[in-house]
Amino acid sequence: MGIVRLALALAVMCTHLGAFPGYAGMTGGQAVQCFFIISGFYMAMIINERYGVGAAQYRAFLGSRALRIYPLYLLVLGLSLLASLAIGTRNDTGGLLLLADDADTGIMNPLTKGLFAAASLLLVGISWLSFHTAVDAESGGLRLLPYAYGEPHPGNVFFIMPQAWTLDLEVTFYCLAPLILRRRGLVAAMLAASLGADVLLRAGVLGEHAMRNTLPAQLWLFCLGALAFGAYARLKDSARLGRLPQTAFWASLG
Repeated sequence: MGIVRLALALAVMCTHLGAFPGYAGMTGGQAVQCFFIISGFYMAMIINERYGVGAAQYRAFLGSRALRIYPLYLLVLGLSLLASLAIGTRNDTGGLLLLADDADTGIMNPLTKGLFAAASLLLVGISWLSFHTAVDAESGGLRLLPYAYGEPHPGNVFFIMPQAWTLDLEVTFYCLAPLILRRRGLVAAMLAASLGADVLLRAGVLGEHAMRNTLPAQLWLFCLGALAFGAYARLKDSARLGRLPQTAFWASLG
């Protein structure tokens, strides 16, 4: 699975940096969707095999996930900030607030700056702020939009690491996972609802690209991975049961 993840990461990198000559693999968007499916599979496995039910187990699961994500993310975020300072591409308007330098951060009011800084640190809200808000040049506040790309001052240009919107969805899913992944019927219903929403959004019901990078439209991918784990677990149990007579026979001889 590590090789698969590496290949997916390289696909995302090629999308952001420009495909290498002769590269004809999957797009970064397709790779991200595969990551979400894998995440759903692994979270279902971890929750069913390592954690019980109850508030203490829920906190233990979230603590474990936080230790896996936040230290490395904050390290990369800090290194990105230091690198921009070292090469002289950061000014004093955005640097200390973790805002991107190529955006006109001077138009943001203090509340908006704080909101973007908190989202950068906590990995919560980046997808909504990136794709569905734009900064109003007059008030410095936010305008909520079905899709912000193409608008003046879209939210994504203010983040040092706008690609972290995917981690935002992951973190939000982790908060939901222990509450839903033990209920196969609920997972299937949420998959159907989310897939239906994604299909409608892709058809342009709310406008081109509107709301497609939010968890409601992407949740079906996590649910698909979780159901795949359920099928895998049942097949594995069936294989074990199939070997029971043979195991009992050789044990009796011993």
